Amino acid sequence: METRFIVVISMKTLRGYMITGQFFVGNDPKYANDLFAQLESVESKIQSPVLKMELQAEKAGDRQVLQQLSCTLQQLTANTRYIVRETFKLFNLE
Repeated sequence: METRFIVVISMKTLRGYMITGQFFVGNDPKYANDLFAQLESVESKIQSPVLKMELQAEKAGDRQVLQQLSCTLQQLTANTRYIVRETFKLFNLE
């Protein structure tokens, strides 16, 4: 079974975190880690940020969080744009 890499976007609600979006970013761990390393984030001392993004690995239906970052709404916008642009290139131009 192949490992899939996914970037998951969550926001904090009164009942905990709610997933608001996710992007499939391929099956290559190096590509997924390199892409996630380019995302904008804030150095947050807050234990539970309002917006967070996670890089997850999924294999046989089980997901594992590999990395996590906190971001502002403006950074989330830039990160979403970056992920869409880079995955478009990956799946259509290479």
